Amino acid sequence: MTTVFDEMVHPSRCKAPTRRQAGGFSRAVVAGILASMAILQRVDAEPLSLEAALASKLGQFSEQSPGLFSVTNGLIVLGDHQLKVMPTLEKEVEMGDKRHTAAVRFEVIVDGRDRPDFSLGTVGLGPDKAEARDAAITEWYWGFGISIFRAFSGLDPALVVRDYAVHPGYMGVRGDRPAGWMDGSEAMNRKLLEHIFPVLATLDVIALDLKLTVPPAGALDGECRVNGRVSVGLTDRLKQLDWPRGNSPYMFKQAYVLVKKKKL
Repeated sequence: MTTVFDEMVHPSRCKAPTRRQAGGFSRAVVAGILASMAILQRVDAEPLSLEAALASKLGQFSEQSPGLFSVTNGLIVLGDHQLKVMPTLEKEVEMGDKRHTAAVRFEVIVDGRDRPDFSLGTVGLGPDKAEARDAAITEWYWGFGISIFRAFSGLDPALVVRDYAVHPGYMGVRGDRPAGWMDGSEAMNRKLLEHIFPVLATLDVIALDLKLTVPPAGALDGECRVNGRVSVGLTDRLKQLDWPRGNSPYMFKQAYVLVKKKKL
């Protein structure tokens, strides 16, 4: 399968989570997104075919992570919670040379609420439309979906920062990752979160989507979202960290779900 990842640890090589060790992210899984693309043409969403592809992939992910979740009548079952994942194909393009891209937005509804609780978009790349969509689903799950599932499953968090249980997604990097603290470890997550906490509002559940492009020299660029909304303050704060520099630009991508203690 072709994806937008520069490198990827295949899910079959990742240990299944247990109640005690779930959320441990000592190994970085590289899952970047396209830094730049051709102009994409908007197409009508194809919810049935896309939902079928998502259902198939979630079945595979459930087998790879036994005990984390199950799928019943199209709903993700996590302990006392039920989640509905709704994918929408927003943009799709054939780029030539048997390369296709698919931009997919995933919205997650928790316990039958009347509006989505989480929303995040990803871009998949593949030799055909089906593979591109499959890649987008895979990136969403390992980068963000798994952090949502762990947050609502009752599993122990990867770490606790201040008053929040922290459930990270797998770290993604597009480009060559330079040496330094940016390694997907617990220490990295703690360093990053402690740095940005002063600009975060106090909410019961906080979903963070962090993207930052780091050049060899000069100004950094990026976009950060809090619960689906762009946050200029958070982006500016993130840029202030002592990011490792390499010989070429790279894009850093990391998602978190933070849950205030005893709120789920």
